[in-house]
Order: sequence, then C-alpha cells, then structure tokens
Amino acid sequence: MQTQTSQLQHEVEYNPFKQINDRITELFTIINELKKGESSLELRTQEEDQLLTLDEAADYLKLSVPSIYRLCKDAQLPSFKKGRKILFYKAELKAWVMEGRRGGDTETDSDTLLSPAQVKKLHK
Repeated sequence: MQTQTSQLQHEVEYNPFKQINDRITELFTIINELKKGESSLELRTQEEDQLLTLDEAADYLKLSVPSIYRLCKDAQLPSFKKGRKILFYKAELKAWVMEGRRGGDTETDSDTLLSPAQVKKLHK
C-alpha cells in the first residue's frame, strides 16, 4: 500500500502534462518580454536614423551655429552635405560626445551632453 501511495505521488509530481503547461506559460512570458524590448529597440533605431539640420544639431549639442560650422570645417564633428545643407545623424553626434567624456557611465541624458569645460573649450 505504501508503495502504491508513493508511486502515485511520484506520478502527480512528475506529470508531463503539467510540465508542458508550465513550459508553455514560461514561453508566453518570454515572448511578451521580447515584444516589450522590441518596441524600445524600434524607438532606439528611429533615434539613430534621425537626421538633424545645422540648427537642430546646435540645439542638441548646446553649441552656437558658428561653433558647429568650425567643427565641421575642421572635420572634428561627424556630418555630411546634401546639396547646400549640412546634416547630422543624431546617433553619430551622441557617439562623438561620448568619445570626449572621461570616466563615468557611458549612458547619457540628452539634456546634459557637454560639460561646461567642454563647451568653454569649443568656444575658444
């Protein structure tokens, strides 16, 4: 009798249908998490593809338009010309700023891209 009871408990504990159900639930959870991550990845990709004009780049970097012109002329700032316009990829500008940072975290907030010392140095 004891053997039958322990065998029955063993079968209940190792029910393959329950394991399959648990695995399916786990897969749905993973799929939902991936979907959430996919939408943030799409937003990130849109930002990377975003083109900025000269004025928008100046606002984004918190620099004057003449400073942006000088940096482009000296080939220090990643840019390209389309006709008579100078254009910038937002992601390249962010990477350019990050190259100039020393230490600290590699993530940055778009409102605090340059330190006051960096801005002062650029205006010289």
